[in-house]
Amino acid sequence: MANNMECKLPSAEDVQRSQFEGEKSLPDIGTIRHIMVPTDLTKESEEAIKFGVHLAGVYKAHLTLLHVYQEPYYTIEYVLGPQPCEPAQNERTCCRNALEWIVENVKKEYADCGFEFREGVPCEEIVRAAKDLNVDLVILSTHIYNWLTRLALGCDAERIIHNAPCPILVLKANV
Repeated sequence: MANNMECKLPSAEDVQRSQFEGEKSLPDIGTIRHIMVPTDLTKESEEAIKFGVHLAGVYKAHLTLLHVYQEPYYTIEYVLGPQPCEPAQNERTCCRNALEWIVENVKKEYADCGFEFREGVPCEEIVRAAKDLNVDLVILSTHIYNWLTRLALGCDAERIIHNAPCPILVLKANV
């Protein structure tokens, strides 16, 4: 019986007219003025940055790259013992420097790019940054996890989608 059913997708004209009462219309292209791409400095997020640069260019939008540093659940000092310099501070500094380097390279291709470096729980800080910065679109990359990891840790993209104040574009990780 399901094979005989047809699914009719709305045309572009239907969407623009918002013919269904009470239906929200899609945001006008002109309303995308600020795009944010969270990055965890991995290959997957590099692809999201490339996509963000492209979309920002199409919409002439400001692009913000965001990295959220989260201290490890275990203390590095405990594992390594006393150190002359705090290892977590070194890691934080390395992450910030990597983000700044990425932004410098992006600016060679798209000048209207800035960055945010925050500390905390990534899902929470991404949502908070989207609100604080008045972002119109967030572009997320996903990672390939096995079922056990996903079960234990959950899915960051799902948490962000449920709490974000703006549309989210999720890019599937290359398999």
